[in-house]
Amino acid sequence: KKNQAINFNPPNNNEDINLGAINPQNTGLGLESGTNKDVQGQQFLSQKKDNGYLKYVKQKPLSTYEIKAGWNIPAILITGVNSDLPGQILAQVTQNVYDSATGKYLLIPQGTKVVGAYSSNIIYGQSRLLVAWNKLIFPNGDTLNLDGMQGTSQDGYTGFEDQVDNHYFRIFGSAFLLSSISAGIALSDNSDTNSEKETASDKAIAQAIQQMGQVASEMIRKNMNISPTLKIRPGYKFNIFATKDIILEPLELNND
Repeated sequence: KKNQAINFNPPNNNEDINLGAINPQNTGLGLESGTNKDVQGQQFLSQKKDNGYLKYVKQKPLSTYEIKAGWNIPAILITGVNSDLPGQILAQVTQNVYDSATGKYLLIPQGTKVVGAYSSNIIYGQSRLLVAWNKLIFPNGDTLNLDGMQGTSQDGYTGFEDQVDNHYFRIFGSAFLLSSISAGIALSDNSDTNSEKETASDKAIAQAIQQMGQVASEMIRKNMNISPTLKIRPGYKFNIFATKDIILEPLELNND
């Protein structure tokens, strides 16, 4: 059976599909944190709705050979991830991916390489790493720009979760050192106030101790302000979540 040629039927200007995500500002939900979530939910549900028609109409696919938005592309990490520094990562598709409509046409073969990037902006308490995939590299050398499609774990959650280092030893060790320096400065102040006669050298030594203590305290506080380190080991299995329809050339026909 011959593969059908790709048939492009561009939609009219008034039939464009809206593939963008919902803007919270347009729904009235907002992104700010509130104390009464129930009230916000009721306000959202009570908003006046337009009972007319949607401005978009059903559109036929542009090609027979499409992977639709919402499809998962299974893959596995080749390189590891350490969130202390931003960087690029490499993965490999683990299963053949066929067209979404019929499942007959092989579009992404097993072994296709995937190049992506991850975010190093980690906040305290975060355990999942945000990953975006930018390019497919096919076995024949062809490439496809994925435009930053999301990576999800196998259980369907956005981001990757593997190992988390919260640096507790470093944080609590710095806290103990900071309390020791503060106690030393306080003892120095008490000894100065209790002495009946304070010489110029005593004042100079006390001021030096206080200044050194302040500098040391500032450095220790900076050392305590550290984000968790998220590590994703090579061999981590995940999915690439298609956020847009993907048109590809068929590689072979699945006769099963």
